[in-house]
Amino acid sequence: MFCINVALREITKDNYIDCVCLHVREDQESYVYSNSFSLTQAHFEKEQYPYGIYCDEIMVGFLMFGWDTDLEHWSLVRFMVDARYQGRGIGQQALRIFLSRFRAKYGLVPLCLRVNRDNDAAIHLYKKLGFEQTGVIDDEEILRL
Repeated sequence: MFCINVALREITKDNYIDCVCLHVREDQESYVYSNSFSLTQAHFEKEQYPYGIYCDEIMVGFLMFGWDTDLEHWSLVRFMVDARYQGRGIGQQALRIFLSRFRAKYGLVPLCLRVNRDNDAAIHLYKKLGFEQTGVIDDEEILRL
């Protein structure tokens, strides 16, 4: 599947089922919480904003950003592309769109993320988009833009 339009759309009662049906590859499951967990978190925690990643009219991934009280910064809390759609550049396009929107709304405030230190592919992608390593906490690498 070639993707002509990558877009981000809020998760609502009309599309949340599509979101919970998305899954990463089995070898990636330890790197990211399930979308079901993330949507539950967004429902109960203030300032968590979930979005579906769309390839044309099909939801192919998920991201969520929000205020990280531990880091005391805005944070890209979740990011995943369904196993069936990985390796096509969709994730990178989605992150570029997200970062552009985030900067337009919040300006040049710090944006952090946590990533498993063994997740080389994700760390490479995030660095490519300008994130820099700030240190390791437990098994997670903290990156900041």
